[in-house]
Amino acid sequence: MTDTTIPSFAVWGNNLFAGTHNDGVFLSTDNGTSWTATGLTNDGVYSLAVLDTNLFAGTGERGVWRRSLFDMPEGSIGGRVFHDLNGNGVMESGESGLTGWTLFLTGTTQETTQTDANGDYHFKSLVRGTYTVRENLPADWVQTYPSGNNGYTTPLPFSANTSGINFGNYTPHSVSVSKAWNMISLPVTVANGFKNSLFHHATSGAFAFTSFGYTAQDTLRNGVGYWLNFPENEVVAMVGNDRSTDTFIVAAGWNMVGSTTRPVAASSITSDPPGLLTSHFFGYRGGYNSSDSLMPGEGYWVKSQDAGVLILSSSVTAPANRIRIVLDPELPPPPPGEANSKKPRMPSEFFLSQNFPNPFNPSARIEYTLPRAANVSLKVFNMLGQEVSRLVYEYQDAGYKSVIFDASSLPSGVYLYRLQAGSFADVRKMLFLR
Repeated sequence: MTDTTIPSFAVWGNNLFAGTHNDGVFLSTDNGTSWTATGLTNDGVYSLAVLDTNLFAGTGERGVWRRSLFDMPEGSIGGRVFHDLNGNGVMESGESGLTGWTLFLTGTTQETTQTDANGDYHFKSLVRGTYTVRENLPADWVQTYPSGNNGYTTPLPFSANTSGINFGNYTPHSVSVSKAWNMISLPVTVANGFKNSLFHHATSGAFAFTSFGYTAQDTLRNGVGYWLNFPENEVVAMVGNDRSTDTFIVAAGWNMVGSTTRPVAASSITSDPPGLLTSHFFGYRGGYNSSDSLMPGEGYWVKSQDAGVLILSSSVTAPANRIRIVLDPELPPPPPGEANSKKPRMPSEFFLSQNFPNPFNPSARIEYTLPRAANVSLKVFNMLGQEVSRLVYEYQDAGYKSVIFDASSLPSGVYLYRLQAGSFADVRKMLFLR
């Protein structure tokens, strides 16, 4: 308000109206500290009066103007819906907004809106009144802020812009990804681990890391870390059973591992053999960062001094069995396709690798290569020639393959595993020691 000639005032509740000599009527809701034009006439206003819910302005040349007090300057309500990764009800650094969430506004008027690419929302052009804002909570999500699936009820004075009406949400059954490369894992046991079903927006294959380097996988497995590339930020919901404990087979050197349904402190991870020496665990968000905890849905690099098994559990673990994390100056390999990354060519021959670790207890990884597509059979037999496990029995495309053999239900001893791929066949021995 620039016109300092104010012939008239009127008061309604906490609202102060001023009639100016040249610029019409202005409104203040903070005892005159700031003013907002009401849009009620631009003429000189010589008298103001409030009657019921109407404001009357007497002008010098154009008579008397009337405006409903409920149609005064429009306000807004807004905030952000964010992914509360650790479920603590606080919006922290690295916790991104949730895109496309629906919010409901009820009260003086009723509206719906959706969050934008940053998770922000706004209800605009609101008249004075009292409003309640709630979010539409999808299945498998928990609202952490405000707690108890509550919404906000807030009064909106004339021309007020209320912000910071935020909602925090958490789900252990999700994978949060960013634009470009991400290291991810499956936080739950899913019915179908096919990459195109789980991550249909991904623009790359799911790359695992094996002794052959990076290899694209059609199907994702629990306990394994994968690289995937996405065109935009996204939260991918997962439907499946919780995994409070998991075991990961690691080779000497760098390994990409997964996580469980709940956060697990790196210092609580145990190993077989006990006390395995490892590097710190490295997550990836546009660059590598050392991680004190393994979070659900994330993938991690870890460098092991020897082959063995890592055991993640949300329960208390025995200190004597825990891994020993030591400082290693070497960073993990870069994402697929970037400088110096190990991205192999297609295999030139059929090959069946020796399982590792060997001896093993209770799981071992078996890798093989297919130079061309073939009907593949990979079976395990005891020394009597009896089939004890059928690991693969399907048509597969050419590439580098791996599978986990779990012998926890079998007795200790020597077992044979046989690969049949087209006309190629090979057999190897492995030793299971409890």
